[in-house]
Amino acid sequence: MTDAKGAQLFASRRWIEYTGIMPTDESSWREIVHESDIQNIARSWSNSLQSGETYKVEVRLKSKEGEYRWHYGQGEPIRNEEGDIINWIGAFTDINDQRIFTDQLEKKVQQRTEDLVKANRELESFNYIASHDLQEPLRKIQTFIHLIEKNRFDIEISQRYYQKIYASAQRMSELIHSVLTYSRLAKTGEEYAETDLNKILNDIRIDFELLLTEKDATITCGRLPVIRANGFQINQLFSNLISNSLKFSKEKPHIHIDAEMNLGSDITAVNAADPMQPFVRLIFSDNGIGFEQEFSEKIFSLFQRLHGKHEYSGTGIGLSIVKKIVEQHHGFIVAESQPGEGATFNIWIPA
Repeated sequence: MTDAKGAQLFASRRWIEYTGIMPTDESSWREIVHESDIQNIARSWSNSLQSGETYKVEVRLKSKEGEYRWHYGQGEPIRNEEGDIINWIGAFTDINDQRIFTDQLEKKVQQRTEDLVKANRELESFNYIASHDLQEPLRKIQTFIHLIEKNRFDIEISQRYYQKIYASAQRMSELIHSVLTYSRLAKTGEEYAETDLNKILNDIRIDFELLLTEKDATITCGRLPVIRANGFQINQLFSNLISNSLKFSKEKPHIHIDAEMNLGSDITAVNAADPMQPFVRLIFSDNGIGFEQEFSEKIFSLFQRLHGKHEYSGTGIGLSIVKKIVEQHHGFIVAESQPGEGATFNIWIPA
């Protein structure tokens, strides 16, 4: 209870037990209010004193042990027979558990909303590929079959058309495989286990053995860590990044992979929510053709290509798969490059 001007007159035993503040202690209430809430509570209290309106506020109050907990405060004016305010009486109710639950629920709703927006964008991309990219090789196959029928007595011409049909069918198969791989990622995102990145890389070397020999390519790396992750997805991540480096090269490809530990506060390229969260940083560098830095985000978009499919093969899904895997591991990915100077992909995964 306070007088008409807000000076404390009485505080309950529970208030004193929680705060350690006696009613006669006028200034110490500021010491127990969270610094982010001081202006709000002072503004509300000042408004109530001037207007006589009910005082309502949600505020974090510090206990005498130093713990901040959310409280709901409400104060009502007590008036005399003439209607003048002579006292204020009110109470603070601990709502910490409800407030934390509400905050967590709001974050989940916000995350679900962002996921839905992202899913809608991906659906639009899928609609595009269904109506364009997948239709294109199908149209070619139909056209070449028609031309073979027209030239069925010319074996040489028909043979060329058969080769084109095979190439179109192969492209369609690659597109379908990439789309299925991308869509399957959502179903395997929670199966985490201890994953040795050195073993992952050795498996990729075996998978790419013929291509590495054919392109006279080299892969070097330091000692890679063991992380808790989805092994299938991390294999896909390594495979797609290395495949990309081998594909977009004009000389003997050289790929270097390195790893280091960072804290969230060290990652200036992105905004890590927890500055003290440790991250494993994976660095994939190559000596390929590179790209303009302005495209560093566009390259991760679904079905985006910076080069024509006649210049370099591929479906435009590989880096989208990489980004989705990183996000499913609650990490970040940033690409750095300049034309003709290769590319570097920085990946941070929570340790």
